[in-house]
Amino acid sequence: QTVALLLAEARRREEKRTAKRVANRKSACTSRARKKALVEEMTRTNARLRRQALILALLPDLVIAITIDGTITFCSAQVERVLRHKEEDLVGSNLNDV
Repeated sequence: QTVALLLAEARRREEKRTAKRVANRKSACTSRARKKALVEEMTRTNARLRRQALILALLPDLVIAITIDGTITFCSAQVERVLRHKEEDLVGSNLNDV
């Protein structure tokens, strides 16, 4: 009878380990799928943003994007010609300081 109890306990532990392994594999698979979907979404978003930045940069007009507090986040290539400031010097600075 004690042997049967020991065997049943060992079987229960093994079933518990197996169930845990299956759950871990399923969780890892779900995480990989979620991560892959996130990377694909970010790739699409980055491509769209690069395309939009290229369009804005090539416009013949002066384009400056600023935040609510006046921080310059984007300047078109025409900024250098019109304002006589380098584009890389303006991005990140405050509009009031220009």
